[in-house]
Amino acid sequence: MLSLSDEKVMNRSSKLLVKFAVFTGLCLVLWLASDPLIKHFANRQLADMNASIDYKSARISPFDLSVTIEELQLDYKSQTMLSVEQLSVDLNSHALTDKELHFDHLHIRSFYFDNSTFLELLEQLANDQDTDDDIEQSSLPLLIIDDVSASGELLFAEDKEPVTINDFAANDVSYGEQGYKAKLNAALNYMQNSLSMAGTLNSDNDQIKINLKKLNSQLNVTDLNEFSEINLPLIQGHIDFDTMANVSYSQQGLSIDSGQSDLRISDGLLNAAGADNSELEISFEQFQLGLSNSLFEMKSDALSATKINIEQMDMAIANGLVSGVLRSDNADSQIEFSKIQISATKSQISLDQQNQPLQLDTTVNIDSERLDWHQLALNNEPKALVLHLDAATLLGIHISQTENSQSPTVAMDKMTLKTGIFSQVIAMPLIELNKNKTIEPLLEFNQLSLDKFSLANDELVIGGIDIDAKHVIFYKNKDNAIANFVDLFASDEEQSVAGDVQDENGQQANNTGKQESTLNPAQEHDLSIHVDRINLTGEPVITLYDHSLSETFEQHVIIEQLSLSNVDRANDESKSEKAQFSLKGRIGKRARIDIDGALYPFADERDLEAKGQLKAIDLKRYTPYVVDATGYAIKQGLLYADFQFAINNDVIKGDVDTRIKGIEISELQNNKQSGSVSTMPINVVISQLSDEHGNVNVDVPLTGRIDDPNFGLSGFISLVTTKAIKEGAKTYLLQALVPYASVVNVAMLASGSLFKVSVNDLPYETGQTELRPIQKEFIQPLAELMQSKEELHLTICPVVIGNSDDKAQARELRKVGQLRGELFIDAMIEQYQISDERLIPCRTKIVEKGVVGLTFNFN
Repeated sequence: MLSLSDEKVMNRSSKLLVKFAVFTGLCLVLWLASDPLIKHFANRQLADMNASIDYKSARISPFDLSVTIEELQLDYKSQTMLSVEQLSVDLNSHALTDKELHFDHLHIRSFYFDNSTFLELLEQLANDQDTDDDIEQSSLPLLIIDDVSASGELLFAEDKEPVTINDFAANDVSYGEQGYKAKLNAALNYMQNSLSMAGTLNSDNDQIKINLKKLNSQLNVTDLNEFSEINLPLIQGHIDFDTMANVSYSQQGLSIDSGQSDLRISDGLLNAAGADNSELEISFEQFQLGLSNSLFEMKSDALSATKINIEQMDMAIANGLVSGVLRSDNADSQIEFSKIQISATKSQISLDQQNQPLQLDTTVNIDSERLDWHQLALNNEPKALVLHLDAATLLGIHISQTENSQSPTVAMDKMTLKTGIFSQVIAMPLIELNKNKTIEPLLEFNQLSLDKFSLANDELVIGGIDIDAKHVIFYKNKDNAIANFVDLFASDEEQSVAGDVQDENGQQANNTGKQESTLNPAQEHDLSIHVDRINLTGEPVITLYDHSLSETFEQHVIIEQLSLSNVDRANDESKSEKAQFSLKGRIGKRARIDIDGALYPFADERDLEAKGQLKAIDLKRYTPYVVDATGYAIKQGLLYADFQFAINNDVIKGDVDTRIKGIEISELQNNKQSGSVSTMPINVVISQLSDEHGNVNVDVPLTGRIDDPNFGLSGFISLVTTKAIKEGAKTYLLQALVPYASVVNVAMLASGSLFKVSVNDLPYETGQTELRPIQKEFIQPLAELMQSKEELHLTICPVVIGNSDDKAQARELRKVGQLRGELFIDAMIEQYQISDERLIPCRTKIVEKGVVGLTFNFN
């Protein structure tokens, strides 16, 4: 029999057993019924959001407070938004009564995610929140998860490769009314791409803060574009990116503060926009970008207020190639380079308001190695080398723009280009060269330096330009254009038709026509320019190959000094000042050219003043110019000249004191004019003009229009020579024939190569044959001229009036004419002792009307 105490123990045990049985039963019910219970309560909460969940199985273990759900699926509007292969949760039993939901561990294995559906759900939730702002919200329990992990694969709705989750861990995760925080570590792979990061996430008072202690990504651009479905300018390459940063986001905006960020791209290819919506393609072997202590701030309303501060930026591009067009109607260009390095310090960029100019302030240095810029033909083969550089350095580039300026201010301390070639074409259509001869570049230099560059408020100022040049070479074609100059801004159409238009006489004409004077007081320019000095050093050789002449001309000038100072173009052209220039050079071993003057270098038509000397210029070199101007070649002669002239609106005016030593001019074999009757060849006149040593001294007025748009030194020398020969010969003839002006006339033919020395006609009365006083007065000065010019021969031709068809009358008329001629010749021989060998009679000419008498021609 049980004692009272034993009975109490038994009663207490029975109650405990009942309670345990009830608790066990409840746990069993909860464990067994968890599947429908979870689905029921979850779907009741999600119904208002047009969402629902489903799963293969769900189990709640009341013994260890764990939940395991297999093949969980979350649908939104009957479309799968999220599916998880397995979700496991371990609850912390100690915190279940403290108004918090505390999990020791949460693990997700392999899930599927539909981004578009998720964004649609977020938009609905945001709209619902705006609608329910006035409804009092119940406080949320604090959610704490000590450890979150994920593994497996992340799948997407689109036809994309899955993301492999190598490692994902979130520690000390909390979420509540005061915000959320977590420590994060992740390592992901997408195909051959990887992303790893470590940092912390905090949300406090509507501000999100991310401290990225490490972010490293290695990406293939093709895979990235396919994954993101964003058309990035970079369409090919491999990206390696490292950064450490603090990111802050709130309703006020976004801020990213990075201590160090490094971007490396290999085998890159990107598309960029050129002028006039043209396209450029840029490829490179290596690209590196490093940012130190950078700060990016952007207000919430996008670009209305954005600021970027970068203490140091270093960028390098190796083995790059830029292909495309500078302008939509230009030929393709191709720029290839070995290396470009750019460094910028203390860069500040800001945009305070929409539609306001960008404000910036930075200092940049640029270094490059081996750059080749080609212009391409339609078959993408090079047709011209625009520029070659072994190296280039740009130092102290300062760029700034304030809120009050519409364009940036750019200043540069110094630019140095080393070992360069500028403008070399592959072919010159209007010039025929030997097939084995290479077309030389327009400019080849050792070094080009530019000092103190400034561009601000539509004003360009340069302290100095110094060019240590090797060669400067010009090829002039038959259109008087520089054939080896590469015009970067001329369209294909402009280049193809340039020089092909002919005038009404069938001669090549300039398409654009002549412009009016540049010095128009009303003319204004958008950009004013001022250069303190331009110097050409290194004693380069300037060579001209002139193919515009009947015979190709070649000239080489060694430049001892070529300088310009005060090069100026004001916005108002009338306020521009003339630049001062000085040229000192040698032509060959002994010839010299010295010129000083002033000019407007930016005038459309030449406007300059010059004064100088030419010494010992070998004129036989300039025969092609003289041949085209006079029809005669210079066999020998040295030109000495003191000159002073001005060219205004392409009209030259001035004077030249010319001294030509040892001049000798030879007649060309194909010159058909020089042997014609009644004309005196210019070489004959010059032989009479020169002294016993072949020297000619003459003052030459320079007047007329300079039609050649590329008129230069050779053109000036040939102009002086031609003017001296023509003017000297004409002056000599006029002076020599003044005593005989009553019987002789002198005129220069339009060709400029011949002087027409004509004898006046000698009239007779009808039927007259004998010499009367009027005929005798005529004979005296003519005979004296023949006596003074023993090389002259005179042809005497009688002219009578009658009917040549009446043979009897014609015979009588010819007898009259013949007698007149014979009596005239007799008088010249007998009275003035003129040799009969110099007096040549010709057949009588019968005309229907005109002057009766004798006509004469010198031969």
